[in-house]
Amino acid sequence: MRRAHWNLAVEVPALAAFLALLATGLVMEFTLPPGSPSRGLSLLGLNRHQWGYAHSWAAWIFLGLLALHLALHARWALGMFLGPRGCAPSRRGLGWACLALLGLALLAALALPFALPTGFQGSAAAGPGWGRGRMGQGR
Repeated sequence: MRRAHWNLAVEVPALAAFLALLATGLVMEFTLPPGSPSRGLSLLGLNRHQWGYAHSWAAWIFLGLLALHLALHARWALGMFLGPRGCAPSRRGLGWACLALLGLALLAALALPFALPTGFQGSAAAGPGWGRGRMGQGR
């Protein structure tokens, strides 16, 4: 299979996944806003949580296809960062520094969900003493 066919085989499904991601996000934001499951709202037989499930799957598929797209164009991307083989060493060093910073930013973005504390947002979960439970009563 030629390179152009590989690009087409990756980019058309990536476009479809992105459009599905966009459509499900718009449905969840405007058609089925937060609180709609308690009111019994649904669209095409799916409630907000089920649309959210489809939204997350579309996001994972899009990210996988984006990784394939980047792998297909890795030679071009490295050429843009590092320049041609015979270019000045200072430019190649700057390119490697940019790639290292990009890699660190990617690692930080991937580690962020695991590093953040989980819990409910709001005054009741703001910490000990902030709510009206036992902690706030001085027991």
